[in-house]
Amino acid sequence: MAYVSPSDKTTGDLISAAMWNQDIVANEKASAPDVFTAKGDLFVGTAADAGAVLPAGTNGKILTTDSSEATGLKWINFLLARQGGDATEWEIPGETNYAVTGMRMQFGAVNIPIPAIETYGQENIGFPVAFSAAPLVLLSLAFTAGTPGISVTVSQITSTAAEFTAYYEPTHDDFDVLVHWLAIGPG
Repeated sequence: MAYVSPSDKTTGDLISAAMWNQDIVANEKASAPDVFTAKGDLFVGTAADAGAVLPAGTNGKILTTDSSEATGLKWINFLLARQGGDATEWEIPGETNYAVTGMRMQFGAVNIPIPAIETYGQENIGFPVAFSAAPLVLLSLAFTAGTPGISVTVSQITSTAAEFTAYYEPTHDDFDVLVHWLAIGPG
């Protein structure tokens, strides 16, 4: 059912059942609640005084704008492709491109205190949500401003589906290092 422009009324006009059905009922039926047919449906404006239903995307897809689409929006894969030797096994190397499904990305920051007289150490950091296999982990380190000559070398990073471990060697001791991390892997 489509939107109907309500008829003009003045004080003292009577509203008949036909006018009520045209002005109120028809427009309510054309509104968002009545057009939803499935969980996750979105009501999207397509032009002035016009709208359409955009069905929910499949799991793992994200919504983006696209002016060539009737609704101006479309669902896309977060990451378009990856390379490997198998469509479902991430550890098998190869040169075939696969559409990514079930990929997860998580990130965070953790403060690691470097105790006095420590020449090396390790820090275990748990993921907010476990991956289905060990992800790729990237780190960035930050220090308190105005602390000259302090550095930390991360000599190794190991990861499991639930956490990663950073092995480090500081040049000084008794300071804090802020670790920003990003993990990308199979959900």
